[in-house]
Amino acid sequence: MKISKIIVLLLIVLVSSDVALAAKNKSHLRHHNLSAPKNKLIGIPMNRRQLSEEQLQKKIDFVQESQRTAIHAPHKLQMVTIASTSELTDVHKLHITNIQSTEFTATIGVGNPRQDMEVILDTGSSNIWVNSKICLDNGCQTHTQYDHNLSTSFRADGTFVQVSFGSGPLQGEVNYDSCFLGDLEVKEQAIGEIKSEQIPVFDFGDFSGIVGLGFLSLATENTKPLFDTIEEGHLLEKNMFTFYLPSQKPKEQQFMFGEIPSSDLFQGELKWVDVTEQYYWTGLLTDIKVDGESVGACTPNKPCSGVVDSGTSLNTAPSSHVSMIVKALGVDSCYSGQKIEKSLSYCFGEHCFELKPEDYLLGGEGSCDVGLMAMDVMHGDQPLLILGDVFMMKFMVVFDKTNAQMGMAPYAY
Repeated sequence: MKISKIIVLLLIVLVSSDVALAAKNKSHLRHHNLSAPKNKLIGIPMNRRQLSEEQLQKKIDFVQESQRTAIHAPHKLQMVTIASTSELTDVHKLHITNIQSTEFTATIGVGNPRQDMEVILDTGSSNIWVNSKICLDNGCQTHTQYDHNLSTSFRADGTFVQVSFGSGPLQGEVNYDSCFLGDLEVKEQAIGEIKSEQIPVFDFGDFSGIVGLGFLSLATENTKPLFDTIEEGHLLEKNMFTFYLPSQKPKEQQFMFGEIPSSDLFQGELKWVDVTEQYYWTGLLTDIKVDGESVGACTPNKPCSGVVDSGTSLNTAPSSHVSMIVKALGVDSCYSGQKIEKSLSYCFGEHCFELKPEDYLLGGEGSCDVGLMAMDVMHGDQPLLILGDVFMMKFMVVFDKTNAQMGMAPYAY
């Protein structure tokens, strides 16, 4: 493994953050099943895999280097650009794969008959990308590939899209086919087929695609994200979805949608946070606290953008914020075997969400490795912080697209 999986996930998150799109307009209409019956809560179970010791150590080494860089020499992570030359009774469970808490995947179906693909469910992007038979590169050949020639519901569009990463380009084309979440069929869904990739994403990733769960404004022009297609087709009782990723119950981890899950799954009441801009799933982060004391990183007068992102393994913050946080936690001078006992809280207005050391330390008790990585990115005039899987393994998050809000509560054990 030449590069940390964490870098891969960050690339995925950033793929739509600096967008320059010029897709050709299509005159034909998109036909959707508007008479389909509405479904209530649907759950899709998620699987579990293990990283090797070597892979896990690479992850820890990467985080340590990030934190050292934040303390001694703040750096910037280059943004990614895209260029285009054209255009509960009815529970169905989707199983989530937890790859040693570094990435979560689930199985979806594409085409008729359905072809199963292991994908990352990513709230930090808005398009569906799948590894395709039209791709002959090594990374594509060694993973499951979607073959549109086998699907009776495939409709060609051919809009060409190129995604430029710092380490190389990814090219593909947008076409239309059915997409299955459990037993739920979403017809005429825009799907990006990867045609060529010169980056190591698929060379060592344990997935064959990405399902973006962000907002329409983040998507490639003229293509609807999955849950926008679902909403247009009136396929669900409520247009919302939930990640249930409790760290202590890996075999029960699920992706659920259509309704708020049972209150037996979380403690207390859901705390609702308004989405400040329908682009990323972003809330106004007004404070970061260590043991209840503000570290001064985000304030009500100078708030930060807090993005809840299932496609990123760790939490991230600007390098200056990371410096303040790790110093307040006492891990800037931590030694192996030292017991870290301080809590770390992220506050959206009056709602604060507390992580204990066992939640944010990567190596468990006695570790100095905090699941926090430096990433200098601004969202407008606000510093951008990502609350990734480290956060989502402690708190259940309900993403309500209709009302543009997120409901959060700690898991019930």
